[in-house]
Amino acid sequence: SQIPIIMMSGHVAEMANTAELYENIVLTLSKPFVSAALVAAVAKTLDKAPAPRPRRKQPTTPEPEHKTNGDKPVSVPAPPLSAPSIPAPPPPLTPAHIPAASADAVVLSIPLEVVSMQFSATLRLTAIRARPPSPAVLLHVDPRAVSAIRLPEAAFEIAHAELNARGQLENVRIVPAQRRPTTLSPHTVVPVDRLSLLPADAGSGIQITPASSAHMTIQLLVAFDLAGVELSPSFGVACFALHARGGRVRAILPGHGGKVGIAFEAANVLLDPFSRIAEISLDCVVT
Repeated sequence: SQIPIIMMSGHVAEMANTAELYENIVLTLSKPFVSAALVAAVAKTLDKAPAPRPRRKQPTTPEPEHKTNGDKPVSVPAPPLSAPSIPAPPPPLTPAHIPAASADAVVLSIPLEVVSMQFSATLRLTAIRARPPSPAVLLHVDPRAVSAIRLPEAAFEIAHAELNARGQLENVRIVPAQRRPTTLSPHTVVPVDRLSLLPADAGSGIQITPASSAHMTIQLLVAFDLAGVELSPSFGVACFALHARGGRVRAILPGHGGKVGIAFEAANVLLDPFSRIAEISLDCVVT
């Protein structure tokens, strides 16, 4: 029970439940994952492990005692030695540990088309349902990490996504895209296809569904840590492995430089059969 355990499984929900039952399960890794994530998890666990016990000293053989009988020395045999104790194993090598820098933070910009919006009885926005028109996303370095450098956005596509037990993004694998995603043009006026009144106990009073003829578009900004990089045979970037930082996400209107938007506490995700994002529900508006 004192040995720290790292669990690896593709059954994320069952693994999370097991980790809550046993205190010595210190980390969990959802499959699939890159080798760098496993190495970092082991290094982090060993770094926090208790120090090994000191090694016992080996017993020394006592010198035989000499007595004299007149002029002739008499050798008295030494007492028999007890069974030698087994020495403790040598302490494990301390692995080199390189802490993650803040520059590892990247932001995914995910284009979305709004499916519906919910408002409270006082017409305050409470939730948004949206879906991506394609797997294309934009990746850029968090400007707060390297404020002196401005790197251009790079076009990628989501190849695989994993969710945590709360249905939120946890691990994402992205591959370089052949072309940049289509620029979403903002609409200042959006026709409404349907307006629904919701039950009073649902927390929202009105649901608005934009017309399919004129999509309402937003950009979702999600922060990740760069967990690993896979290179092609020509040493180009073949894949980025990203691990979600958690916390709030931000939805902005395209074409406004991120100045027009709103933050949400949670982004619950629905995946398609290919483990790509099919729909996102944004809940709990941050005021």
